[in-house]
Amino acid sequence: MSAPPFPNEYKCRQVSEADSKPCNICYKPSSTVLLASNKADHFFVCPLHLKDKSFALPEHSEAYTKLIQEKSRLENEIRHANSVVEANRPYSWNKLMSNIGWSESVQPKAAAESGENTKDEENKKNEAKKSTAYEGYVAQANKLKKELADVNGSISGYQFKQFTLAKDVYRMRVNNLLQAKSRAANPQPAQTQQKNIVFPSVPKSGIS
Repeated sequence: MSAPPFPNEYKCRQVSEADSKPCNICYKPSSTVLLASNKADHFFVCPLHLKDKSFALPEHSEAYTKLIQEKSRLENEIRHANSVVEANRPYSWNKLMSNIGWSESVQPKAAAESGENTKDEENKKNEAKKSTAYEGYVAQANKLKKELADVNGSISGYQFKQFTLAKDVYRMRVNNLLQAKSRAANPQPAQTQQKNIVFPSVPKSGIS
């Protein structure tokens, strides 16, 4: 079996709007061209079709692979950061007491007048430290989420430069080129027959 006239390796190129031509699929004007690596085949196509996996698959470059790895890393860190936020989320002691049916109004006066002001101050300081730490955890989680959003934007807008056509699409491109070469090498049957027609000569003797 002979080798195909061009490999299934295409580079994505851009031409000026003035040089745009109909898309090979939807026939809308397009300035995006797929060019075979040996330059034996090329055709215009809309960028939207290049996102269709049934038409072509992009070859992931090193830069794109790093973006995917960075996305995975950030997602793992965000899960951990969220768990830290939840574990350190402050709660209202008064709200907790209210939920279990205990309020200041029914507490013994002795507890209210115990004179444990020092202990109360320490509790307030501890609560303030916890609140500050919690805000730091929240800020870190939000920072990671922003970084992830930026990475996702880079991934969705990434411009691939190398493509491999789907099996059926590639076969069609090869067949189209082979058929075009065959038509160029062999004249059309009707034209060939017309050239080979031999008209009878006029009789030299009189017609009786």
